[in-house]
Amino acid sequence: MASFTLNLFKFNLLFCLFLGESLAKNAFKYDKSGVMKN
Repeated sequence: MASFTLNLFKFNLLFCLFLGESLAKNAFKYDKSGVMKN
């Protein structure tokens, strides 16, 4: 049970990192496109 909880925690951590990275990339992309338009 403890190992299952640890695996779940690691999965959540990786998922949050992946989600944060993709959100940052999208924000950067929109920012760059906005700068290009102006």
